Amino acid sequence: MSKLQPIEGTYIREGVNFSKKDGSRLIITARKQTQSPNKALNFLLYVDSGGKKHYVSSLYGSSVTGQFSLEYKKLRFVLDLTEGTTAKLYRMNQKAA
Repeated sequence: MSKLQPIEGTYIREGVNFSKKDGSRLIITARKQTQSPNKALNFLLYVDSGGKKHYVSSLYGSSVTGQFSLEYKKLRFVLDLTEGTTAKLYRMNQKAA
């Protein structure tokens, strides 16, 4: 995962696909139904310029509808999907730009 770019920023949202002007791409995907209630069903992938997918983090629901929390490189982030065609990914306890 050392090749992954910084993930913070505002993305253009197309369903479960997210892209930035710099070409960065993220995808939300779901794991097959699991018997363990402690495992998250959704997770975030980074897509590199060659189209290869890399695991970023599991996504956990929050108290706000349309927002998820995740951990990446030992930092906590919020994925905010509440603004229609954009998605904002920012560090927890910091306001989205």
